[in-house]
Amino acid sequence: RLSPNSSHHYGKESLRLSTGSASNEGCSGRGLDGNQRMNQANLIDIVATASGLSKGDSAKVIHEVFAKICAALAQGNEVRIAGFGTFAVAERAAREGRNPRTGEVVHIAATKAPKFKPAKQLRDSVNTQ
Repeated sequence: RLSPNSSHHYGKESLRLSTGSASNEGCSGRGLDGNQRMNQANLIDIVATASGLSKGDSAKVIHEVFAKICAALAQGNEVRIAGFGTFAVAERAAREGRNPRTGEVVHIAATKAPKFKPAKQLRDSVNTQ
């Protein structure tokens, strides 16, 4: 459930995505076996199996979720997913650096980068497995 937050964080609107309950439900369930990496195809399979949706519909849902997160970040908004974490945009100030080959001073422009802060529930889930 995606809804605008009435409060503003750092002057930007926050978006909250609720996973439904405050239990560890959001961090449990079927994952991968062994020491595998999760990729998009694995995630689609897992969502399709857990939800009863077709793989095509699951893929559409996953793509839409990621698209909405990206769009919110591009607008400078925060995305908070209860029990999972917060996606935000970090602003890096302009600075001067040095070319390691020539030693010449180089201007490095200001940039924005996505950042993620895991929720306590996610940190606890990772540390108990």
